[in-house]
Amino acid sequence: SRSDKEKKDEIKMVPDMINLLGCSKENFKKLLKLMNYKVTARNDEVYFKYNPIKKVKKIFTKKKKIINAWIHIDSISSAKVIAKAGFDAMTIDLQHGMFSFEKCRDIIQVIEKYEVFPIVRVPSNDIGIINKVLDAGAYGVICPLINNKTDVEKFTDACFYPPKGNRSFGPTLVSIDKDIYFDKGNKEVLSISMVETKESVNNLYDILDNKSLDMIYVGPYDLS
Repeated sequence: SRSDKEKKDEIKMVPDMINLLGCSKENFKKLLKLMNYKVTARNDEVYFKYNPIKKVKKIFTKKKKIINAWIHIDSISSAKVIAKAGFDAMTIDLQHGMFSFEKCRDIIQVIEKYEVFPIVRVPSNDIGIINKVLDAGAYGVICPLINNKTDVEKFTDACFYPPKGNRSFGPTLVSIDKDIYFDKGNKEVLSISMVETKESVNNLYDILDNKSLDMIYVGPYDLS
């Protein structure tokens, strides 16, 4: 019942090959699942193929409740613990976090294999850093201090390729594992603006009227 493509993509391990690895068939299957492979057993043979994690904006935004973790410290170990803990999303905070873009880039690469949705809060509404975090593999961007219609247009334009925006093309890291990133990039980037000032509240309807904006994030401390 398997298609020709599935047969081609599957890898078969017969008992003698498994024995050479020095482990039981059950332990071998567990190991493959930990490495994100889909495993099936037929008779004495084990079939496995890579089962990539799907981090799709459409699926993510349909969730009724999204639990988002934040990371502010320069620690790959902490990032891995958070990524594995079951959160829906994880925000790497370049605005108030105590680390550089280079560390942010490394964290994005490390958590790529986990199901958590990677978001970066950029330090400012600047096309340069917004483009860099997206090129490094961020699926979502939170932008602080969005106060009016002009601010939100500048932000969303930086998130998306023309004709939707003016993002520059150069997906240095993100395109390595995504061959058609340019074709799908505009559909997969999640744009989130902070509402955290009196001006942003006064201009809230103008901000929300932006069709390219996916979500707002309320900043309670700044507003208070």
